[in-house]
Amino acid sequence: MSRHTSQFLLCGTAIVFASVAQAADELPKDGAWARYYVQSKGPDGTEHTFHTTIRFVGTVVEKGKRCRWVEWTEAVPADGDDGKKTIRKSVLKFLFTEKSLRESSQPLPEFIRGWSGEEGKPPSPLETTQRNRETTNISGTNLVFLPGVLKTTKATRNPRTVDYQQGQLRLKTGRSGTYEAVYHPSTVPLVFTWKTDYELWLHKDVPLGMASTRMKMVFIRKDAKGKKTVRDLATIEWWVEAWGTDAKSAFPDAK
Repeated sequence: MSRHTSQFLLCGTAIVFASVAQAADELPKDGAWARYYVQSKGPDGTEHTFHTTIRFVGTVVEKGKRCRWVEWTEAVPADGDDGKKTIRKSVLKFLFTEKSLRESSQPLPEFIRGWSGEEGKPPSPLETTQRNRETTNISGTNLVFLPGVLKTTKATRNPRTVDYQQGQLRLKTGRSGTYEAVYHPSTVPLVFTWKTDYELWLHKDVPLGMASTRMKMVFIRKDAKGKKTVRDLATIEWWVEAWGTDAKSAFPDAK
């Protein structure tokens, strides 16, 4: 191979890497949404299934910083007041700075403000105390597709095929990482950690990027002497079912 050819290939490779890095820093546009079928299986074999829809529902500027509203709905089968089966839809809505979404490895506890409640009912504001930020971060694995979190992952060679409403997504490679949500109780000298090892698969057609995720979550309790107790919690699979670019907020008046 000539020196000229080698330089050409190196230059081309650099351009490809630069393009990938640039794409990785991009955030979903307002209106982007994706709905996932989620299956959770406990260590005793107990299974739970539900749907999670993640949406980007607005951009605002606060104190000179561009910020984004991100929310998700979990639709869980439940028993209604009349004894019949129903679907309970719980919603969390958060405002983040764009910088946090692009750069932070754990953006969820960095939310500026947030709301929670059930779809169709008035929401309640979320506390912004350190205690509540730590407990809220247990749901941080919902955001592993964001640029800041992706920077902490590594490439894998595991393929995956995702069946969705209009066809199939064939994914040749994935990304693996670990997400740890740590909680420090104020009343006892303990540290609680929810540790999740995960692999996710991305596809350009999905507005959020994430097409599927496999997670294994454990709970770690560390006492004042540093002794750790580990307990398996669940394995969780996410599969994208549908997506679009016309998302509307479940809490449009919550600002």
